[in-house]
Amino acid sequence: MEASIMGQFTHENVIRLIGVVTKNEPIMIVIEYMENGSLDQFLRKNDNGVLKLMQIIEMLRGIAAGMKYLTEKGFVHRDLAARNVLVDSNLLCKIADFGLSRGVEGSVEQEYTTNGGKIPVRWTAPEAITHRKFTAASDVWSFGVVMWEVCSFGERPYWDWTNQKVISEITLGYRLPSPMDTPISLHNLMLQCWHIDRHKRPTFAQILKILEEYVRQPALIYSDGICLDNTTLSNVGFSTFGTLPRTLDAEISAASLSLSSQLSLDEFLKRIGLGHCALKLNMAGVSRVSDLIRLGHIDLLSYGLIAEEVQMIRNALKRLCPTTTLQHMRNRPEHQRLPPPHHFSPQLHSPVRTSSRLATMPRVLSSISTSNKDSFFV
Repeated sequence: MEASIMGQFTHENVIRLIGVVTKNEPIMIVIEYMENGSLDQFLRKNDNGVLKLMQIIEMLRGIAAGMKYLTEKGFVHRDLAARNVLVDSNLLCKIADFGLSRGVEGSVEQEYTTNGGKIPVRWTAPEAITHRKFTAASDVWSFGVVMWEVCSFGERPYWDWTNQKVISEITLGYRLPSPMDTPISLHNLMLQCWHIDRHKRPTFAQILKILEEYVRQPALIYSDGICLDNTTLSNVGFSTFGTLPRTLDAEISAASLSLSSQLSLDEFLKRIGLGHCALKLNMAGVSRVSDLIRLGHIDLLSYGLIAEEVQMIRNALKRLCPTTTLQHMRNRPEHQRLPPPHHFSPQLHSPVRTSSRLATMPRVLSSISTSNKDSFFV
């Protein structure tokens, strides 16, 4: 079945089927040769600063282009992950492994519902896990995880968490933190892909347009916003192209929010994907957004938040009230400063540095079985 699906595709970012060997067992599918192998292995081998940021952006652009093509052809991949993307000698990425792919052209809602089988939980959208409904929007969620894999140079999503913990934390609002040195614009695009409402996620056409603009004008990756089709595209919300959702930055701009608007702490945390932190802060006596401004980095860490959550809160506060000086923004004690495990080569400007859980998480070896570790029956 995989070969019959692959044979329908002709796109530079989708793997090309050469033929099928059926004369002898085992039956084999022959595809074009990809010198650099799978994307996850390639990234782990090149976690040494050799790859430049724009090469990373171009790789992501290629994956988005391939997924846009598949979506327009009426297919849902269902297993988009770095391990299922192949890389040629020119660093061109091609989507492969169509074992779980299904056509949805005959479905009114363009969705595919499955009744059984394994699901790669760490890459799968919540609605696909819960209701087994797969759509282009669930593939977009997976693309967000692939973006995270690429920017973290092959780290395992959610590290050594169990599948049940991954599902539980995502349901509570947890989202993967920004990998070290990743521009905030890229992490915010990931967050848009992980919107809990599938109808509010960007489409692959929208994602591709954003990444293409970054390829054409690299300086825009670090700007406050870019202009496309006479519309400002926020690096935080990417609020353009009609139905593309807006997040904190765009919403704040539109409503002219300020501390005096009495935005509740719970609402503030939910908007930035940290709703699960509300209980810890409430137990520490933090009940308003204004309370956060008076707290330093170390204060928030002492309340049980991890470094990435603290950084996300502080970044959001800077956008909410840019004229306010946050306490101890750059005064983190020396013993708590972690060296970056990897970094993008400098291009144009120094990337935005964020504290990263990656520095304290053990690197997962590629020998871990995908079938045993990354999939389970639900």
